[in-house]
Amino acid sequence: MRKRVIKFSAALGMSLALASVAAAQLPRTFVSSTGSDANDCSRNSPCRSLSAAIPKTQAGGEITALDSAAYGPVTIAKPLTIQAAPGAHAILGGARATPVVVSAGASDRVVLRNLYISRIGTETATRGISFNSGGVLHIENCVVSGFNDASTSFDAGIYASLSGTATDGPGPRLFIKDTITRDNGTGIYLRGVVASIDHSRMENNGIAGVWADHGSVLTIRDSLMAGNASYGLQAYSGNVTVHMENCVVTNNSTGLYAAGPTPGPNARIYVSHTMIAGNEIGLSWPGFLGAIYSFGNNRVGNNGTDGTFTSTIEEQ
Repeated sequence: MRKRVIKFSAALGMSLALASVAAAQLPRTFVSSTGSDANDCSRNSPCRSLSAAIPKTQAGGEITALDSAAYGPVTIAKPLTIQAAPGAHAILGGARATPVVVSAGASDRVVLRNLYISRIGTETATRGISFNSGGVLHIENCVVSGFNDASTSFDAGIYASLSGTATDGPGPRLFIKDTITRDNGTGIYLRGVVASIDHSRMENNGIAGVWADHGSVLTIRDSLMAGNASYGLQAYSGNVTVHMENCVVTNNSTGLYAAGPTPGPNARIYVSHTMIAGNEIGLSWPGFLGAIYSFGNNRVGNNGTDGTFTSTIEEQ
């Protein structure tokens, strides 16, 4: 009987402790340059760092940076929105491998909004945002810059590599809107994810503006891929599909590149209302290892070598 009482008391104590932690969490929390991590992160008592605010924020809640400052690296393992107030220059960076790591649950929704994610000076990070797991990640109105380390071929501003093969059914989703990725190894790297890129710029990256790798399904619209050292958009490996609408691809070594390890086509790019001009090579799908299809309404010209589409699909 005594043992049962002790076990019950211990379980009750644990339940009360968990309830106390949950009660202490707020649906909306705040960080500021003058805050303290000892605070509760409320509007009137903001924290100083995002890493301190996350455990004080309810799942599905919001953290807002109130003013311009560096708020350190974060790991996000639950549904959450992290954003900066209008006009605030909220910087996420640091010397570790990745300033923003999203390792959330399969049904979790994470939002990153109005953030500046950068590597400067002696910092050693090789990726800006790493999407490792989660249901949906939204990246809105962000700048991701400077993640360019010659020691690795997979350094990237936004790096989304998820297990399995992306399909048009349920699975990890990545939505990028009104975002700039510049001066990285690759601007945006995708593997095993269904993604969309809308009204964004991928500029002056060392490998590719966008690299769609194995198992990726990508739709890219109203966006610019310019001045990237190797490719504006590279679609490589098996089971890769890219739909491109109303984009500009210019001043890259190769504008659009589709290929794979074996005769295929492996990677397929479908292009509509897009200008591909001013590149050293406009279109490349070597040895029938990939395919680039046109809907017959594109403009390809003024490249060192224009290249040709694999074929033209009749508009309906």
